[in-house]
Amino acid sequence: MCAWIPTTDMPSLRGKVAVVTGASCSVGIGLQIVRQLAQHGAKVYATTRSAKSAMKARNSFLQYPEIAPEAVEWLQLDLTDLRSITELAEDVKKRVSSLDILVSNATAITTSKKIVADRWEKNMAV
Repeated sequence: MCAWIPTTDMPSLRGKVAVVTGASCSVGIGLQIVRQLAQHGAKVYATTRSAKSAMKARNSFLQYPEIAPEAVEWLQLDLTDLRSITELAEDVKKRVSSLDILVSNATAITTSKKIVADRWEKNMAV
């Protein structure tokens, strides 16, 4: 069995740009991915579905003084809304010239058969 330890085995990500979706849960995988990427030097754009979730996630990063506040930017993204997706892509394109890492971590579980505006079921859209 091979053990991989991110604190020692992950290479430097200085100069790399990452987008991580689904980074809103203060104890979730998405937030920990953001943390590891930022700790290893990447500029991270972390997405959350709401401004409230972004604020909560941002505040949880106060416990990591080794991560500079400018290393992570929190952006709102609703993956069930194509307009929101397009706006995020345009926003990131304005901020950086290239994207090196994309982590599609967002998920949604619904019991309804609600169809979003562009005819995708919510579960499939995310």
